Amino acid sequence: ADNLLTWGKNVSAISDLAFRKAWTSNCVAKSDVSIMWRRYILCTSACHCVKLAGDFVECGTLNGTGIKTIIDYFGVDSFTRDFWGYDTFDYNPVEGHNFDGQSSGLLARVRARFRDYPRVRIVPGLLPESLNGNSPDRIAFLHIDLNSAKYEVQVLDRLFERMVEGAILILDDYEWAGPYRPQKIAEDGWFEARGYRVIPLPTGQGMVIKHGA
Repeated sequence: ADNLLTWGKNVSAISDLAFRKAWTSNCVAKSDVSIMWRRYILCTSACHCVKLAGDFVECGTLNGTGIKTIIDYFGVDSFTRDFWGYDTFDYNPVEGHNFDGQSSGLLARVRARFRDYPRVRIVPGLLPESLNGNSPDRIAFLHIDLNSAKYEVQVLDRLFERMVEGAILILDDYEWAGPYRPQKIAEDGWFEARGYRVIPLPTGQGMVIKHGA
């Protein structure tokens, strides 16, 4: 999973029965099976963030699997924050990154998937413009997975200042090389200018914890 071969580890995701149920029940694409570690990072980060004052935000929602896995990990009736999901859904604006099932009708399928999740707000459109009038003032958890340095930096420009102290940001592609390396380069400069250092994770993700002013 995520190009990881490990031994001598606890593999906490496997022994966490609530996560195993949430993860396996939400695998709708082949890639969902292979990113168990990344999903567990999201869920365990959410356990911290749900205690903060602020909403949850995901930029790059696709099928909605990340959002749904997190909420199901807690239980839909126990999740106490609004969760905003942003994506173009029916098309991909990043050249070479169109995913299976990302075509006309995806938005309708994602909305149907969250029919019984009253705290989920699905917002279609191109970021960052789709944030206008459709985004929270305070953010406790931010997950960015846009596969584009340009779009990710533009989202950071708009949302990072809204993150409350102690909030967690997860950058999905930060530590991946090859075509994803421009994201790391752009984001390293962006965060350095603001006195932050991204924490690289073996899953390929990057993590930032918002500190006080």
